[in-house]
Amino acid sequence: MSMGTEIRERIRDRLESSVATRFDELSESFLPKILPSLLLFIVLFATYRYYMGWLLGAMVDAASGKSSGPILTDSMLQFPALLKFFLITGWPFAVLALLFKDWNSTDAARVAFPTFAAVCAIELHHYGLNQCPRILVLSFPFLATAAMGHAIGAMRRPAKPFRVTE
Repeated sequence: MSMGTEIRERIRDRLESSVATRFDELSESFLPKILPSLLLFIVLFATYRYYMGWLLGAMVDAASGKSSGPILTDSMLQFPALLKFFLITGWPFAVLALLFKDWNSTDAARVAFPTFAAVCAIELHHYGLNQCPRILVLSFPFLATAAMGHAIGAMRRPAKPFRVTE
């Protein structure tokens, strides 16, 4: 066996063991989070799309003169309406933080930001790029509810994780 072949085999063996080790680490920490992340993305996409479309549509209509009323009415700023918004957009984070002990704020952010970005891209495509400042203003309540929902769920998390017993 030549020296070059021996070196290539050593490199291949090290690479294979390194890839196997990385895959084992990935399957222990990342793969169990894929399903909750996917479900969270779907729920958030639907709720963010509804609220973002509604708010941005009202803002665009008011700016173009199509709407004669104010963008935000007094009834929209009352506590029940704001509570409804926070509950609808924050509950998925609270549930995941409550049920999964390994679910942390980094996991929540990895789902919330791409979901919000996807919804913003759709709304920008629909309403035009000149709506970027409005979307930037609307980003705060959406991301704040994500952080608050996760914090509430993490605070209410029991010391021992839930277990399904047979």
